[in-house]
Amino acid sequence: FDLILWEVRTPEAYRWLHKGMTKAVAVEPDGRLAVSSHDDGVRLWELKHWKLVSYLPIGPTQDVAFHPVDGSLVTSGAAGLHRWPVIAEVGEFLLRVRLGPPDAVESGFPATRMLEFSRDGGTLLVEGRWQEQAAALLLDGPAPRRLPLTRQWLRNIALSPDGRWAAASREVAQSVRIWDARTGEQVSDLPTASSAQIRFSPDNRWVVTNTGPAIGIWEVGSWQLRHEIPCAADSCSGLAFTSDGRFVAVGLWGVGIRLIEVETGRPIALLEAVQKPPACVDLIFSPDDTLLAAAMDHEGFCVWDMRAIRQRLATLGLDWNQPPLPPADSTKLQLPMRVEVDLGVLEKKE
Repeated sequence: FDLILWEVRTPEAYRWLHKGMTKAVAVEPDGRLAVSSHDDGVRLWELKHWKLVSYLPIGPTQDVAFHPVDGSLVTSGAAGLHRWPVIAEVGEFLLRVRLGPPDAVESGFPATRMLEFSRDGGTLLVEGRWQEQAAALLLDGPAPRRLPLTRQWLRNIALSPDGRWAAASREVAQSVRIWDARTGEQVSDLPTASSAQIRFSPDNRWVVTNTGPAIGIWEVGSWQLRHEIPCAADSCSGLAFTSDGRFVAVGLWGVGIRLIEVETGRPIALLEAVQKPPACVDLIFSPDDTLLAAAMDHEGFCVWDMRAIRQRLATLGLDWNQPPLPPADSTKLQLPMRVEVDLGVLEKKE
């Protein structure tokens, strides 16, 4: 069944944080900060109070990601790959966050687009902008080791959390190609109706493809299609798993975001946006699954408060069959945040 969540339009559960082209979003491991990438750089958001706390004027930025272990920020764009140290200092009355200066990450590409880390941070999958190539960067030594994977016209890439599998879809193709990210060997082609967005589940059991007209849930290893869910969308959009891998949020072009139970393939909810955005180009849950952040292409950046949505549904007897999200910790001190940025080599010279 489908459940239309009209309540997500209320201020308590649904916020637009930025209007304007937004290409990607990321949330740091402890859930305090979110970042969004834009044509003019990167914006940093303090999620507790839904507010902008800093801006990196580094020019066109295609993708952003936090290192899953040390919490550093990686940016990808016309200037290539850069890694920004993130240091938090807790004072008596203030949380001071220092960002930068950035260090260049050698990828072999003069400009980069999409990127994704393995869970241990030891492998980084990156796509070269304009060259339309992908390579796995093995970061477990003193210098990155580069493993080229493909030279085809790419649309999307994905890396399994254990760093074993890499996937890519082409701009004009009817398959998703899978490689062994440790050897570069091609292992499978997953047939799809058109170009697809791709995401591996946190437990490495599943890979989900989203072409727009259909969502495919595939078993990792056997690469067999377990569920195919028809959807009334024209093109592929973003994907995001909850931390336990039980649910996947699927962006539907011009419709909203559908939440699907992975094991059964059953749709359980549809989150609608007031503006009916053309595409949820990137999606990510916060580490505790209480927030769902979305880059909405030219419509901007918005966040759903999943705790507020489910609490509202529970009062109506409409919540889905899942343990409730924990209540917010009212005893935890929430200090005001100040972010200080050192642009280093990326600072524009007058």
